[in-house]
Amino acid sequence: MESTQYLEPTIIVMRDEEAEGVAYVGRENALLVFRSEEEVEKFRDETGMYPASEGFEAVAVDEDEIARTCIRHNLSRICIPEAPWTGTTGVDFIEADDFIRMLRESPRGRS
Repeated sequence: MESTQYLEPTIIVMRDEEAEGVAYVGRENALLVFRSEEEVEKFRDETGMYPASEGFEAVAVDEDEIARTCIRHNLSRICIPEAPWTGTTGVDFIEADDFIRMLRESPRGRS
């Protein structure tokens, strides 16, 4: 029997006394969004990017927080990285408005 996988959107943030930042793909104007905190950790292990030791945190967010983050940082797209940790390769880019709409329409819960 196949279980339903629920998306638990997670972003990487940097908070220090002087500024707040988020992990994004500048040339694509896209916020990095992972399917779960576990995927953030796999991404970090694979790439060495955004380590917790340098103050980067994985933060679970809902669609409203994604929208606020995109507005605050002037980002218009969402980047969902895929690589060995998901069993696929490539990167998906989605317009932020479309992604937020998908989240609002998706079923809630945990598997």
